[in-house]
Amino acid sequence: MRISDRFILKPDFYNLGELGLDYKDLLTYITIRSFNNSKSKYCYPSFRAISKLSGLSTYFVGKSMKRLRDAGVLNAWVVAGRRRKAYWYMFENISGLNKVPYELLLDYDLTTNEKSILILLSEYCKQGFCSDSTAEIAENSGVSHRVIETWYQTLLLKGYIVESIYENPLNNTLTKHFALTNMLQWNLRPYDIPDDDISDLSIDDLLNIYHNHRRAVTSSTR
Repeated sequence: MRISDRFILKPDFYNLGELGLDYKDLLTYITIRSFNNSKSKYCYPSFRAISKLSGLSTYFVGKSMKRLRDAGVLNAWVVAGRRRKAYWYMFENISGLNKVPYELLLDYDLTTNEKSILILLSEYCKQGFCSDSTAEIAENSGVSHRVIETWYQTLLLKGYIVESIYENPLNNTLTKHFALTNMLQWNLRPYDIPDDDISDLSIDDLLNIYHNHRRAVTSSTR
């Protein structure tokens, strides 16, 4: 599969401020979820692996993961080993998930701030465009207007979003819209995950999944 055909699933976060989240926690979330194994619904990336792929520091990743967990948008558990502890993650099956292009993580022309704001803006472009102003998005998302406007302008200059003016001949008004461009292969149609029974697994089942994964990784590196 081509990188441009891959995507990462993400729910709507709505108001980040009410959830106690930083806007760059969106980047942490999709980076962790990019490691997700669709067969078992679990993944086990280290903070170092998350940091390397996202461009965020390992310190920020640790704090960010805890905020996401406390906000109830990420299921995370600690599995203690003989030498060090590891975190593993599970993602619940909810309908109406959004698709974030995997290539966003590999785009080195974008900073972590720009990637995070682009992920945020994608929540408001489900119709292919957005007529909300950056001030309205700031109010709805709980992110400061200055932060959104700053990175919105850099994304506009780099060509990742585009603005257009719509004229309504009925009431003679002008409205500014913005849309995500094809610099990244966005697919804004909601994605529904098929139902399964992973929520019925016991803690022993979960531990067996993890240990089987670790044995497979160990044997493959020998």
